[in-house]
Amino acid sequence: MQNKKIMETINTFELSHFKAFEDSIKLNFQGKNALIFGENGSGKTSFFDGLKFFFFRNKIEKGYNISASTTPEDAEQKRQEMKEKYRNARTNIDFSLLLNDKSIDDISRDDYNVFLVTHENFELSNNNILLNDILDNLYFDYGLNTINSILDLLCDDLQSAVNKSLRDDFSETITVKFDKVLVSDEECHYRCVLSDCNGSLVKSTELSNFFNEGKLHLILLIIYLNVVFLLMSKEKTNLLVLDDFVTSLDAANRAFVLKYLFENTEKQESLQIILLTHNVSFYNLTMHYVKTYLNQNKWVYFNLYCYGGKCKIYSYEDDSIEKIKEDLKQGLTLEDAGNRIRQIFEIQVHTLAKIIISGGVEDTKNILARFRNGEPLYYNNGKDVFDLVKTIESYAKISSIDKNTLTNKILTEINSYKNDTSLTSLRIILKDMTLFQKVSLHPTSHGTEGLTPVSQKELNESLALVEKIAGHIKSMDRPNIVNM
Repeated sequence: MQNKKIMETINTFELSHFKAFEDSIKLNFQGKNALIFGENGSGKTSFFDGLKFFFFRNKIEKGYNISASTTPEDAEQKRQEMKEKYRNARTNIDFSLLLNDKSIDDISRDDYNVFLVTHENFELSNNNILLNDILDNLYFDYGLNTINSILDLLCDDLQSAVNKSLRDDFSETITVKFDKVLVSDEECHYRCVLSDCNGSLVKSTELSNFFNEGKLHLILLIIYLNVVFLLMSKEKTNLLVLDDFVTSLDAANRAFVLKYLFENTEKQESLQIILLTHNVSFYNLTMHYVKTYLNQNKWVYFNLYCYGGKCKIYSYEDDSIEKIKEDLKQGLTLEDAGNRIRQIFEIQVHTLAKIIISGGVEDTKNILARFRNGEPLYYNNGKDVFDLVKTIESYAKISSIDKNTLTNKILTEINSYKNDTSLTSLRIILKDMTLFQKVSLHPTSHGTEGLTPVSQKELNESLALVEKIAGHIKSMDRPNIVNM
């Protein structure tokens, strides 16, 4: 009897000198599903492109006209041009990508069935939906089949599944029909025809003139997901990566999309999901759904962020002050402990930036500089700068108020934000911690040659300061800044 093949999940993925990542970052998925939050510019797209390059290098090479007929010299030159596009611009080091600690050339690509969908895939070409075109633009696994041959096999089942989803899961009155249109004797297209419930509106072209963007993107998402469900393999590890896929959906549909996605994927034993989003509200909603309705032991959470001009990542389960203290008792070196404290400090400052700016994360370097130079940060007992603007706007709308009174009210309100007591005490702690970071912890991450190594006394003080910072920031964090 033949033994069943053991499928290897995605346990780790490491990117070095790749696009936005000047240094090396490693995500430890532990074979679980992942939810990743990252502001614009934090490296989220670079991570997505890293997976795309790793699994679909051949398709990318075709975009550079590298084929079997290309001469070895031309192929090598074009590959170098391609790699230059993906290499970090601030380094002269070739990038590397490692999946489960193995390079592209060491991985058996046939073991994985991969589906990558990003927000860019929701832009309609020529204002219509041609299944051939939209699937060709996606990074999907079709094996040795052509897209047309796949659609010939799937079309009826796909049409039925999409209409069932629209009707039963989203209470939509629109139906879809996939018409096979002959382009030539050898080529055909599958054109999507949309109809309303009573058939009075039937359209296959100029769709945006008759259906809103959110509805069209919902239909596309349902098509993509059902293609995934129909093409999943029981013999391989299936990986589904969705990058900012709810960006243009109507807000009312986001909870429905999560419910639909999870109800159709949770029962699939061989499917691993990675969700990426820059929308903090959707991140919070997804985390709530996972922890409330799903087996949260199957999920890990990450945050991409920028610090000192470099894109970094941390896991919510990676480290803590408590772990460092315990590891020190078990023989952790002062240098390793100092580096870990420095990383936690960076994360805390990044969290502070999110609280103060609320949705548009301030550069963390600027946050520290403002604290150090005594410049104001606008925060008042859980309210941020947007609340301040809203209050000032409300004053300006009072027609009966005289100029002097208005000026005094505005200045008083601004001063209440500039002089919040929680920021005053935090300013002192951050000033001290910045000193220890520069003098004591800096050598732990840049080597100790020529520098005075960190002492136990300095390390203990750094631990105490970071613990105080974390406590302050936790008390400041407002639940409502991440709610929809």
